[in-house]
Amino acid sequence: MTAVSDSHSEGLNGIFGFGAYSGADRLTPVWLRSDEVPLGTEIELVARNAAGSIKFSDAVRAGSGVRVPFYASASASEELYGTLTASARILAEIPLGGRGMYWPGHIILASGLAPILLSNLSRALEPMEPIKVIPIALEDFPASPLALDGISAIVLADGLLSSFQVEALGIWLACGGSMAVVGARSGGIADMLAPGSSALAIDTGARGAMHRVGLGRLVVFSGDAGSTGSAGLPGVWGSILGLDPFEQSHRPDPWGEISPARGWGRNAGWIGSIEGLTLALAMVWALGLVGMLALARKRRTVYLTMWTALWLAAACLGAGAVGPSRPDQAVRVRLLLAPGNVGALASIVVAPPDPLKYAGLESLRPSRTYVIAIDAGDRAVLTVSTDPDLPPRLVRASGACSVALRRVFPGGVEAAVWFARGPGEIGRAGLGPRTAQLSAAPDRTWQEWDRASSTWLTRPTVPAWVGKDAVWLFAVADSMPGTDLLFGRDPGLIRELTIDGHPLRDSLWIRPLVEGEVSP
Repeated sequence: MTAVSDSHSEGLNGIFGFGAYSGADRLTPVWLRSDEVPLGTEIELVARNAAGSIKFSDAVRAGSGVRVPFYASASASEELYGTLTASARILAEIPLGGRGMYWPGHIILASGLAPILLSNLSRALEPMEPIKVIPIALEDFPASPLALDGISAIVLADGLLSSFQVEALGIWLACGGSMAVVGARSGGIADMLAPGSSALAIDTGARGAMHRVGLGRLVVFSGDAGSTGSAGLPGVWGSILGLDPFEQSHRPDPWGEISPARGWGRNAGWIGSIEGLTLALAMVWALGLVGMLALARKRRTVYLTMWTALWLAAACLGAGAVGPSRPDQAVRVRLLLAPGNVGALASIVVAPPDPLKYAGLESLRPSRTYVIAIDAGDRAVLTVSTDPDLPPRLVRASGACSVALRRVFPGGVEAAVWFARGPGEIGRAGLGPRTAQLSAAPDRTWQEWDRASSTWLTRPTVPAWVGKDAVWLFAVADSMPGTDLLFGRDPGLIRELTIDGHPLRDSLWIRPLVEGEVSP
């Protein structure tokens, strides 16, 4: 791999990111490879905090000579390690360099370009801000859109890529990426992304031919763009790629939410969500207490009964804090549907309810483990426990590259998933009873679909059924200024995800409306 940070240990080596850099608040690819490993060995990405405790782990069954992709969103408060384990015994471990090398701006991947063009790309937004340009070989382009999450733009000379690499680039483009292909030829990368674009690029001059791919921008040059690179002034490539200053980027951000609040709230409504057995025991105890108080003749008996009642109440609430009656109440799924019905980026937040937190009775909380099974091409299983000594663990099938642990926060974890589906599957969200749209106008006009009249009705604010997910909805909208959004809730949109063996009952989805598209 070109210009990357490598770590090596006997039987294990690892590569962090592109050029050892990671984008701010975005996923970064990590590659681990093992050689001559025994049967049943696992290769694992482990994040540890400053005290050395494991924050999370991501494991895949190892295979000799196979480079396994992982994705991380590491921070300065944690360190990443690659490990090789067998029967819970560590065979090899390596630190992954570059984990603190964050570029707080645009990162551009470049392949097969002349040095003068690389120099001008790094000055694409001068005098406003510098850009980090990272050279990479064509064969090293990843085959998953999650690996390109932190990349703002890609500029490459036309060449040969695998169908999986082209698919990843197409998805990244549809989700707001910006890309330029120089020296485009018939049947090359540009034509695979936008059929016929190489022919249209002939005689287009220094600006190339621009095509819209979903929310993204593809610029195609028939020549080698040498004249553009050598004669271009600072800022020319910023205009060609449509780059805004990093803080004003228009790329959709499906991860832009602060840590969600836990618990059912401070009102009495959470009582109805306690597990049925616990609630039944509490009711039996309450009836027994009423009978004891009614028959008590001595004050001593009353005091004894009250103390017993308090102890039993704490015990019952402690049992109820194991989890809600419906395990999916511990999981929230929000989906950004990519234009063109090519799939969806999903943010899966697991934050088990914690009613004892509000009563200061955390010590009474029994532990409970939630098992989230995700079938995104290859099966992955995420295990999250309420026991703080048991860190979240993701176990993926060999070669799975569509699921990642993005972050761990107090009381929960977020997984990033790419669901690759065609028309009629992920993209089938229609105009149900809970569908609305948000216009890109400055006043943010809300409209809600009324099934009875089959019309859109203007609303003064976000629909009530959005609930706490309004924080995420606003964050996604803020990351796409000028884009109309169609959004809604669907009880069965994602059938590929189960919690403790039960299907997910609810998810919030957002579909950006691309330029020229009219809402259904």
